[in-house]
Amino acid sequence: MLRDYQQRTIDQLYAWFEAGHPGNPCLVLPTGSGKSHIVAALCKDALQNWPETVVLMLTHVKELIEQNAEKMRQHWPGAPMGIYSASIGKKQLGEPITFAGIQSIRTKAKQIGHVDLVIIDECHLVNHKDEGGYRQFLADLKAINPALRVIGLTATPYRLGHGLITDKPALFDDLIEPVSIEELIFKGYLATLRSKITKAKLDTSGVHKRGGEFIESELQAAVDTDDNNQKVVSEIIELAGERKAWLVFCTGVKHAHHVAEVLRQRGVAAECVTGETPKKERERLLAEFKTHSAKSFADLEKHGVEKSKPEHFVQIQLYMHGTDIDRALYVAVCKDDDRIYTERVKYDQAVAEKFIERGRRLALEDRMPPPISTDPSWYQCKFCDAHEFCHSTKTTKHVNCRTCAHSTAKEDSTWRCERHEADGIPVEFQRQACDSHVLHPDLVPWERKDGLDQWTAVYVIEGRDVANGEGDAHVYTSKEILANPKMCSLGDKLVEELRETFDARIVG
Repeated sequence: MLRDYQQRTIDQLYAWFEAGHPGNPCLVLPTGSGKSHIVAALCKDALQNWPETVVLMLTHVKELIEQNAEKMRQHWPGAPMGIYSASIGKKQLGEPITFAGIQSIRTKAKQIGHVDLVIIDECHLVNHKDEGGYRQFLADLKAINPALRVIGLTATPYRLGHGLITDKPALFDDLIEPVSIEELIFKGYLATLRSKITKAKLDTSGVHKRGGEFIESELQAAVDTDDNNQKVVSEIIELAGERKAWLVFCTGVKHAHHVAEVLRQRGVAAECVTGETPKKERERLLAEFKTHSAKSFADLEKHGVEKSKPEHFVQIQLYMHGTDIDRALYVAVCKDDDRIYTERVKYDQAVAEKFIERGRRLALEDRMPPPISTDPSWYQCKFCDAHEFCHSTKTTKHVNCRTCAHSTAKEDSTWRCERHEADGIPVEFQRQACDSHVLHPDLVPWERKDGLDQWTAVYVIEGRDVANGEGDAHVYTSKEILANPKMCSLGDKLVEELRETFDARIVG
């Protein structure tokens, strides 16, 4: 369930402790790297290897508490865990794992008792000096267990006005940096950041700083003017173009409401989300719309979406799983008379993970799985995107690494080339492919035979053997075969002589 760098993070953390380092390490992980998954896996591993361990996971907002607890349940259903947070409405102590808000638990060290490991999310918020809520609470816990260790997680280990969060008298002693933003972008886990130079400039002269940060009230007063907001919104609209979703960060609550209002005045649907926004308003409702024939609609009304249209039910579950949404609205319209059917669908983690695993297995298979039916006219086959490949009537149009018999999909979503013994093929190279490309047997309709060597294939085209691989007088490249398979199969002596003498290639 962990990505390679997430497991690497845990391995490096264990190695740091095993090396005998004193003090407290801080894991530096870019935003979007999945810190909550790492925390969950770490807690599970600690409890399963050392059952007497007591872990306390701290953060400062209820959304992160809920997120971390939910990922814990995903990694370890039935985990022995509790939540202590007034804003969530739970005060559960006594479990080996507790997810807590610092504001709610900061004075409860005696009630908690012995703790072996404290994990702090967004640990850059811990005071550099030996003061403040976090530092006093940790001191109280350490008085109970002098062997207490603290692990921090942050994406920003450097703070203006303080320096690195390992600079003394800071709580943390060492930084562990298992993955970079560059690696996450390279592997497709993060999108490339494209910054824009803005025309509108905000004047912050005269705005004072506290703790290395602008004082929020002064900053908001300086930039939250009608003239600034109009200019900024105009530029946002210009730069956003056809993008369907925008996220605007403002200097404060009032500023956010003012910017949202200007966007709405310009015809852009905008909502303002703050710490005071009720939970029900924050939660997004996924809506799935489908059309049905009268017969299908009647069956849907009788049996519900899960039984009547299991493929739709699975789609909804996967959407909810990927977006952390726990409910969806299924809306069906009868094409014959415009009747409408609606059904509220709750998130089912087991169903989502079952089909994700099925997709994972398919993605990692070397060969296409057998079709549902050997009959091309079977109703489930007729409407399938892979119909013409399964029933041997279609030839791929693409020559790239993903259509090559030498390449293999890996567990971490990267690709390996056996021909060149290369892992993690960059996407730009995947699109181009190389001269060693061999057409994957599941993507062409021809019978395949053993090749001249392990890097060559032989396909039977128009009744004749055609060698496919690195082109020479008697071996045709994949591009040549796709351009004119019949010409490649003729065995024309003149064509072969031209190819050998002038390094010519068939292009059509």
